[in-house]
Amino acid sequence: MSETEYCITDGRKFIKQYANGRWGVTTNMNLADTWAKKEKAISILNHSIPLYMRAELYVASAEGGSVKQRETLSQKQISERRREVSAPKEDSYKLSKYSFDNDENIQNMIEGFESVRHILHTYGSNNYAKQIGDKVVRANLILEDVQHYHGRKALSSRDGFRLNRLEDEVVVERISVKNQAEIAKKLQKYCDGMLPMIEDICSTIDELRNAKYVPRILTELFSNNNLDINVKEYIEGDGVCER
Repeated sequence: MSETEYCITDGRKFIKQYANGRWGVTTNMNLADTWAKKEKAISILNHSIPLYMRAELYVASAEGGSVKQRETLSQKQISERRREVSAPKEDSYKLSKYSFDNDENIQNMIEGFESVRHILHTYGSNNYAKQIGDKVVRANLILEDVQHYHGRKALSSRDGFRLNRLEDEVVVERISVKNQAEIAKKLQKYCDGMLPMIEDICSTIDELRNAKYVPRILTELFSNNNLDINVKEYIEGDGVCER
């Protein structure tokens, strides 16, 4: 009996559903949702995942904690889906009096979220944790060298002063990298949960930036700029624009 499970991915991030029912992404495959049947995963992709998230997604088999092969959506289909998502609808309109990019309150929020995303990607990564860990090791070894140099030979007052100043510098730098390592360790603890949330918020921001208004009833008002409307008849359900 096959134990293959299927996930929804773009090759780098994986789809998961939060407790509140919203769909989000995670870079940790172990936190992603998986399905025993490929057909179920395809159905989720086509009918449950928000349209703005689908453009680069496909269903893939997940074995041993890695994506083995693409099971659905050819590169051509992915490109077509991306164009479908980005193509403007004929009956949608930009609200020209409002500029998303000039909204100071919105831009302040975006700046904050982008800063958090940068922090998580940069300082919450395994690569950074390794780099800062290596710096701590080197700082410890350098301090050990300096301390042992004290016993190498008697130093003049001038050289003794210089060596003490060098040791002070090493101690300060060592404290700095140790503090950085401690912060990175704490950040990694929460990164897997925070990063999908921030990515979801940033996806919503992109969706709002490109949002257009779709008229509910008064399509001719928008398409023809016709203000001769019998409001009562439209409310009754049989209104037309007067010519």
